[in-house]
Amino acid sequence: MKLKIFLSLFVISTMIFISSCGEDEKQAELEKVDSIDELIEDMDSAKDNNMAIDTISISPAPEEPAPTDQNTNNEAVNQVEQTTSNDYSKKPLQGTVVSFDDLMIGGSGKVNKQKALDLVSKGNMIVLKTVDGRLFFVYNEDGSFAGKRLAGFANNDKVGLIGKAKVVDGLNIFIMNLIEAM
Repeated sequence: MKLKIFLSLFVISTMIFISSCGEDEKQAELEKVDSIDELIEDMDSAKDNNMAIDTISISPAPEEPAPTDQNTNNEAVNQVEQTTSNDYSKKPLQGTVVSFDDLMIGGSGKVNKQKALDLVSKGNMIVLKTVDGRLFFVYNEDGSFAGKRLAGFANNDKVGLIGKAKVVDGLNIFIMNLIEAM
């Protein structure tokens, strides 16, 4: 028994010793250049000596068209489209109630009301899957997770949510005011 412990300690200490031994490689220090002209001369001499150098080409920024009434109108339309695409206060966001865990392991995610309520009581996530395949984590207006409310509509083929959608750290979040069977 003592021999096994000693052998294990010996192997570990040998591995640490070997990994710590190595050549200290110093990085080349960059030369300080006083002017752009000096830098260009150094680059030209490096080309003449067939030395490989990394270069960055700087191109002028593209000119933006002068603002016109049409451009201003297009920007306003784009802003309205972005706002309305996330604002579901008039037209509901439609989808089906699914189990997030089941989706993540390759299942369909479909659950009935009782199964969804059981999953929520165990702390599993119930989410909304839209027709186009986006998943939304649904929250109540007070900031609490709305999994239990969603689970109550799991028997319906399609539900509609009234509220606002937003993306937070790449996740689709829906702040729900109202949920209805469709």
